Amino acid sequence: MRTEAAELAALEARYWHGFNDLQLHMRAHAEERGVLLRRVPPLACTLDMFRVRHPDLPPPNRCAAHGALHAGEHVAGMCFI
Repeated sequence: MRTEAAELAALEARYWHGFNDLQLHMRAHAEERGVLLRRVPPLACTLDMFRVRHPDLPPPNRCAAHGALHAGEHVAGMCFI
């Protein structure tokens, strides 16, 4: 009976260590994703400022995601110029 209890305790300890490790990885990933998402709109706007438009292209639209002018597509709030 004691060996089963010890095995169960070891299994539970491994579970919680794995769970905590996963939580740390998820938190790091979410922070990195947030940093990248904050960098995208300013970079897209800078790129759009330097882009030469062909006369046949429609004029740029005001981006609802960050208020800049461009003719890009949006998927889930992200600009794809």
